[in-house]
Amino acid sequence: MVPEWLRWARREIGIREIVGPRHAARVLEYWSLGKVPLGVNDDETPWCAAFVCAALESNGTRSARTARARGSEAGKHFARCDARAGAIIVLSSDRGTASGHVGFLEGVSPGKLHILGGNQNNQVSVAPFPASRLVAMLWPTAAPCHQPYPMAPTLAASRATVSDR
Repeated sequence: MVPEWLRWARREIGIREIVGPRHAARVLEYWSLGKVPLGVNDDETPWCAAFVCAALESNGTRSARTARARGSEAGKHFARCDARAGAIIVLSSDRGTASGHVGFLEGVSPGKLHILGGNQNNQVSVAPFPASRLVAMLWPTAAPCHQPYPMAPTLAASRATVSDR
């Protein structure tokens, strides 16, 4: 049992940007699905936050409706939680405190958080990130309580994908 937004996100794995002057229609659609009020017309604009917003909003859960990865924080729309499958993971960046990355927790391994997210190597994928970059682990306040959902599975250090789609 995983949250519906995580099921939705898993079905998007493999969606990728188009190199060159054309743009991936599905990547562009994440902005409108996520109700992010930013007029984006290319797939080069960082879209990890739009992907998270789209997954939540497409499943009836209020998102942060922001283009910023660090725009998701504990407060009105999100509460801190433990390491449940589908938790929203906000990561820091070496580009400063305004920058970062956001996605959904799929699993953990020693020193790593395995994140299902958009704009990971220009596509939707599951990828490991250093746990030291964790800024926040969040659950939408409009969604059912996180406690009935399973803890994120422990994955082998080399495993980058999750088989339960």
